[in-house]
Amino acid sequence: MLKPETGYILRERYDSSITLKKGDYIVQSDVVFAKTALLTIEPGVRIFFSPGATMKINGGLHANGEPNNLIQFSSAGGRESGTGLVIGSSSPDADIKITYSSFKFLIKPLEFIKDWYRKGVEITNSDFFNTYEFNDAVSVREVEFYLNKQPLDFVFRNNVFADNYSNITITNATSYRVRYLFEKNVFANNLYFDNRTKVESNPLYVGLDDIQGKYTMKVYDNAFSDNYILSQDSLKLLNLGTIGFLHPKSDFIIENNFLKHGVDKKYIQKDPNFNLHAFPMELSINGKNISQDAPIDSLAGKSIKILFNTSIAPSQKDYKVYFNFIDTISGDILKIHVDKNYTFAASSGNAADFSFTDSILTQPIGYISIENLKNRDGVTVPSVNLGLLDFFKRCGNRSYKMDYVTLQPKDIQQYNSKLVDTTKNIITEIDSVKFGKWEVGIFGGVSGYAGDLNHDWFNQEKWNKAFGLKIRYHINRNIAARLSVDFTNVQATDYGLYGPRKLRFKSKIISGFVMGEYSFSDKYSSNRHKGNTTLGKKLYPTFGIGVGLVKFNPMGQYTDSNWYPLRQYGTEGQTAPGGKQYSTLALTTPFMAGINYRITKNLKVAVEFTAFKLYTDYLDDASKVSYVDDGIIRAANPGNEDIASYFRNPGVDLGARGNPNDRDFFYNIGFSIWYRFNHKKDRDEER
Repeated sequence: MLKPETGYILRERYDSSITLKKGDYIVQSDVVFAKTALLTIEPGVRIFFSPGATMKINGGLHANGEPNNLIQFSSAGGRESGTGLVIGSSSPDADIKITYSSFKFLIKPLEFIKDWYRKGVEITNSDFFNTYEFNDAVSVREVEFYLNKQPLDFVFRNNVFADNYSNITITNATSYRVRYLFEKNVFANNLYFDNRTKVESNPLYVGLDDIQGKYTMKVYDNAFSDNYILSQDSLKLLNLGTIGFLHPKSDFIIENNFLKHGVDKKYIQKDPNFNLHAFPMELSINGKNISQDAPIDSLAGKSIKILFNTSIAPSQKDYKVYFNFIDTISGDILKIHVDKNYTFAASSGNAADFSFTDSILTQPIGYISIENLKNRDGVTVPSVNLGLLDFFKRCGNRSYKMDYVTLQPKDIQQYNSKLVDTTKNIITEIDSVKFGKWEVGIFGGVSGYAGDLNHDWFNQEKWNKAFGLKIRYHINRNIAARLSVDFTNVQATDYGLYGPRKLRFKSKIISGFVMGEYSFSDKYSSNRHKGNTTLGKKLYPTFGIGVGLVKFNPMGQYTDSNWYPLRQYGTEGQTAPGGKQYSTLALTTPFMAGINYRITKNLKVAVEFTAFKLYTDYLDDASKVSYVDDGIIRAANPGNEDIASYFRNPGVDLGARGNPNDRDFFYNIGFSIWYRFNHKKDRDEER
């Protein structure tokens, strides 16, 4: 069992997609990946589970190992094991892909709980070893028919399942539109006890169900070698394990599988498929085959040739040799690591040579195992066992009263793992919400106007100052809500075709609005235990739309060079009999586009353009097409007749004072500076 000295401790929850780069990771308690998260694991990652800890995947999983650079899932050491991966929650847009991954020393390495529906599952070129807890090493529960509207493929191909006290269990394998395919897998050296039913005491146990049955389960080109069913009251050998079916149907396919010790017609393949991963086939001395019935002491001092179905790696660095024996008092199977008095060498082709001296044999009843050999892709090879059947025979004849719960190999050299936070950098994207939800910002820039007095958005008589205050709340990594208050100045004089009208105005504007925003990236990279957060994408766009109120007051310049509020004169007859005054408070729909640049984890700047569509046409005091009669305006403004008359028409009447069908716009463009507050948990950790 590997034991990590350091490792990145994973958080309790991840709501957005992350990638685990090469390194060691510790699962100290249950870690949940939400439906919105795709967990991508790169080659060379090692994940260690503390006692009882799980990783629950509610979204997608891509464990992308490579030959000779596998992903490793294992327990963190000590006497108790971690649990493993749990695939849960219906997520029809996600998939599960596991390749070149190794699962060892876990209670339940891979579990698909009820209603786990995905668009597809592929488990390939991976190995499952050393599950000793009598649980299902790989468990796949049923999916309710209403969850999977489309068929899904569950593919288990080119894997090795070996050296376990547990099996692979499939519930309702012919139901609910799941198409199961088990192809070119190796099942070897697995032990079972008769405390289970007969069908459950097999390395592959399948339950079949007719209720929603539609698709046929296919099991072919697999190899079953040296899987033993033992008595729970002793180690007496009862039978060989292969496949167990509960409630069998006639429409499943099981053919062309290799069975080392059987002639069942379902296993008609004489030789293993050449695409299988390596497993031990034969033992011989001087060209004569020997069986595992041979007493171990009779093999001491002999040169034993081990023949595999295909070649293993020529250089073996991680293998171990153990002497396994039974403690007749406790009933435990104990393992002693042997580091001398033997030779082992992988020879050319698919063979290896082994010899040992009798000094290895420390107990009268025992057997030798050669473990953790690797094939040419780095996938683990099932153990080579010498004298195993003789060991079962001797224990069974003496009728030891065994407690099957304690029948677990226990290394006498105890593992004590010290989990220490790493000092390395972690390259992992985390949800920005977990970093901090609140931001405050200030805005500074210029404003522009488009309406009846200026039809060209970016050809302004004068660029006026604009500034604002903003608060943003992050709902998740991409979506946020903003509250803003902007202070804007706009002005215009007739341009182009309508210039001779000499209409002119200016106005101060206060706008308050709320807005929903979408950012195309808001990622961070975090080393939580080193106490810092580095940047993800520095440059990314944001878009938004909202609703708000605008307060304005159009002013006009008279011949005395002073500015007067235009609304009070009713320049289009609003104050005359039958007229209706317009409000200087109007609804608006703001549209925003911005480019953000992150400077530090807390500070960023943005170039932002916000256009305000107004639900009024009187920002510039001009809307009606026709000019109101001058006499009516004068009569409505006693004491200010000349001023009102001037503002009605300061220039030439061209027959169109305004256009009521063309609402006014204004916009702000400039720079914002944003400061993001740390998440409360992060602040506590920093203190």
